[in-house]
Amino acid sequence: MQSENHRVAQARKTDYVNRMDKFANDGPLAFTLREMHGLGRSARFWAVLAGIIAILGLAGPFDSFGTMSLAERTLYWALVVVGSFALGLFVSMLTTVTAEGAGLSPPLALLLGSLTAALPIAAYNGLVQAAFFGSGFPAEFVEVLPYALAISVIVAFTYRYARGDEPEPQAVATAGTGAPVPSAVLEKLPQRIGMDVISVQAQDHYVKVTTPLGSALVLMKLSHAERDLTGLDGLRVHRSWWVRKCHVRRLVRTDGKLLVETSDGSSIPVGRKYREQVLALFETG
Repeated sequence: MQSENHRVAQARKTDYVNRMDKFANDGPLAFTLREMHGLGRSARFWAVLAGIIAILGLAGPFDSFGTMSLAERTLYWALVVVGSFALGLFVSMLTTVTAEGAGLSPPLALLLGSLTAALPIAAYNGLVQAAFFGSGFPAEFVEVLPYALAISVIVAFTYRYARGDEPEPQAVATAGTGAPVPSAVLEKLPQRIGMDVISVQAQDHYVKVTTPLGSALVLMKLSHAERDLTGLDGLRVHRSWWVRKCHVRRLVRTDGKLLVETSDGSSIPVGRKYREQVLALFETG
């Protein structure tokens, strides 16, 4: 009975550790700042924002056309668009990643994050409108809040589910020294864990990248990460796992299941679809 209780307790502990892993090793704040930094370096992102600002500046919606000059409208909408998106994305992503790490399902965590982000977005826009139109902040906040709630939810779910992760990942190459050339995946890794990738695991809409120094999450599909890391000479061993060949120690058979043991001591399952290829590459005896 004691052994059974111990087994149940250990299973619960393992499940808890797995759920907490998304932010225990990487941290919600570090992950959020890294994703925003990557987005900020995207020329396409800034081109889209510039186009939106230009259209709003010329059209002058919400009474801005009749009360402001073109220059004033452009400045006003630049502050609204850039500030709202940056503030909303930061709060939404930080809240979402934290909630997912605490065990909330991804859609509910995203909904919570987007609704939370609507509050500072409404406050920011209320201040901008009060500054430009001379109205009172509380009244502007109340007026803007319903729009902020709707737009925040739409943008958050669109960013997560319809953005296509990356424009088109570029396959990583290796230099003469064997050092990897930065790629979409490697550039998003925190410096503390280096770039010596051992494995990549799919986790919801992220991939968990593991190196000898630790692990970190990257907002990307496993199929994109696999293509991006072609030059590191790895392979898919499971629908949710990619491993680097030079970090494979041995194959292990347990209860009829085939596992790949990697240099960090992890045991990674091999899917039936990939079993033949894995055996051909790593079978030694």
